[in-house]
Amino acid sequence: MLQPPALWVAFAAMLPLMAYTAWSDIRYLKIPNWVPVAAVVVFLVTGLWGLPLDRVLWGLAAGAVTLIVFFLLWALADSFSPGNLGAGDVKLIAALVPFVDLADAAQTLVLFTVLVILLAVVFLMVWAMTRRRTGYASLDQSGKKVRKLTSPFGVALALTAVLYLGLKTWDSLA
Repeated sequence: MLQPPALWVAFAAMLPLMAYTAWSDIRYLKIPNWVPVAAVVVFLVTGLWGLPLDRVLWGLAAGAVTLIVFFLLWALADSFSPGNLGAGDVKLIAALVPFVDLADAAQTLVLFTVLVILLAVVFLMVWAMTRRRTGYASLDQSGKKVRKLTSPFGVALALTAVLYLGLKTWDSLA
């Protein structure tokens, strides 16, 4: 894991970036391409500062493998059930993987799963209220109203990243 000064900087940089990610995914159902790039840049800067070089390279390799595997899974899943997981979500997952220490991977996946379930319940409630009020389910990426339920997974990814880095930062202060 990142050493404390680099960890604090990573958390401080990722907090507004992930807040923007969540807002963008809720508002437009889109994660701009510059967001995962910015997350990788934050990892590179803080990783080169607070990690040995081999750990930085392993983190980047893990992110690259994640990107390839998840794009293949996304392409397969999107052909059967289009629109559930977006390419922006896949790129964000790959950009966030280097931040997670291998020893924390299982707990981070559990945290992400819990957040996905909680947010799904919240979005289902909002969807039901919106549908009752307007007759439409949600907005697509261009802002057109559509009769389809969509769930912005970027919100759960952003919350997972902020909670993970925040908890690691809190532990480093204790």
